[in-house]
Amino acid sequence: EPGIRSKLPDPNGFETTRKRLDIDPSSAQYFLHCDQLVRKSIVMASWIILSISVVILIFSIGSGMNTYSWVKESQLLEGTVVELVPKKTSQNKGGTTTVYAPRVQYTISGEEREFVSSQSSSSPDFKVGDKVKVATNLKLDKKCIATFGELYGFSFAGTVIGVALGFMALVFFNSEKILRLLHPNL
Repeated sequence: EPGIRSKLPDPNGFETTRKRLDIDPSSAQYFLHCDQLVRKSIVMASWIILSISVVILIFSIGSGMNTYSWVKESQLLEGTVVELVPKKTSQNKGGTTTVYAPRVQYTISGEEREFVSSQSSSSPDFKVGDKVKVATNLKLDKKCIATFGELYGFSFAGTVIGVALGFMALVFFNSEKILRLLHPNL
């Protein structure tokens, strides 16, 4: 015999369910109304989550494509970390945390240049004196240390989050089917 959950939304099975549970009509009607309200809320939340996921995916993929297009046209040079620049200091329960970004010096067309990386951390990936690859595009005045994290870290993380949120929304959209698959007796 099908479970209670599958009978409640069905108007034909409502009376059978009410009698089996021995509930007075007013409370059974309220239970049915609450169940329908919860279902509508889940669908609405799923649409919101799916919309957020699409926006995150658009920005992440767009950012990755933008990075790819300028890096494709850039020169790959060797640079040297000349300093670890303190960028931010924050207070937390354990004390003070300072993050550092590498200042990189490189030579292009006989001219020495330098930049401070946009990536920083409290335990720097680089030490002063380390040799690094530098991607530089003079036309666009863009340069960075050529690592996956610096080039595509934001895009990759955003894409993973966007896909995860999209998957979560699809699970919510199909929650009844998944529940019946896991528990056929409900």
